[in-house]
Amino acid sequence: MKWQIKAKSKTHIVDLPSQLVSGRIFEANIDGSPRTLRWDREGKTLYILERSALGPTVERPISLRSVRNTSFPGELETKFELEISGIHGHLVQTSAQRYAPGQENRELSKTGKSSTIRSPITGKVLKVLVQDGDHAEKGTILLIVEAMKMENKIFAASSGIIGQMKVTEGQSVMAHQELMSIK
Repeated sequence: MKWQIKAKSKTHIVDLPSQLVSGRIFEANIDGSPRTLRWDREGKTLYILERSALGPTVERPISLRSVRNTSFPGELETKFELEISGIHGHLVQTSAQRYAPGQENRELSKTGKSSTIRSPITGKVLKVLVQDGDHAEKGTILLIVEAMKMENKIFAASSGIIGQMKVTEGQSVMAHQELMSIK
């Protein structure tokens, strides 16, 4: 499971197993580099395991002090705000959210630049509520995708003009497929 973690001005992509078992050593990928980690659930601490030049393994702890999660209408993922006591005891405020294809476009939408709207799921387009050239406000329902007999509303992540409509009613779509853009 990939996570996008923002700490100060740096953003990291962390690929973790879908389930962490307390006390077990596991492999993870941090910004494309493999790392060995261990999670201690009781102590709320993640240990980065590193081999020193002399041979023994050194454990660098990152302690989780507090977690707050928020989810806003129109956002596909829950965002976690974390306070951690990192390596060398520094207290860091950071945020984490699930990382998916198109994540960069969601960030662009917050800056007012063009963004691509993607389907969060595989399904069938039941209803398209906007057309090329329409103005949509942030939070406006753009279309409805049916998956497993459930209707899923796709919201505008930012205000702007609809363009490059790539789907029609009745069309099947795959998860992360481009649906349209907002400029």
